[in-house]
Amino acid sequence: MRPADTPAEVYDYWHQRWADYLNQHYKERFVQAGIVNISFTEKCPDCPDGSGVFHYAFASDGTLGFVDHEGDAVVEYDSYDIAYRLLGDESYNTMELFDKGGLRFIKNVDHFVKLADLLPLMREAFYVAIADAENKFNIEMPKYA
Repeated sequence: MRPADTPAEVYDYWHQRWADYLNQHYKERFVQAGIVNISFTEKCPDCPDGSGVFHYAFASDGTLGFVDHEGDAVVEYDSYDIAYRLLGDESYNTMELFDKGGLRFIKNVDHFVKLADLLPLMREAFYVAIADAENKFNIEMPKYA
């Protein structure tokens, strides 16, 4: 199964578990990283929920939540598969992807640079959320080694 083929219910569930895990363990790290009161938008034409986009923001206390407006920083991917793999695969070559045009920073790349420093924490939460989704929905999600 491709990440873009994830059932919408599973997609929604793992995203919420991902945010919950980060909020439980790493809110202070988001404050320290200086990404509070900043929102982000990731555009993917084939998001599993059909929206083509997802938005999230970090509150002043570091709490991560999903929002319904375009973020202060915007990135666009050719496919949700790219966004999913970037989060799940630490060996994925972001610069090569950027050079080939599969990843485009549309607005405030500096915010994404700050966020990139936290990618190991976000990836940890991703692994937990994917495992939880697999258990809850009896489904096998794509993984990268």
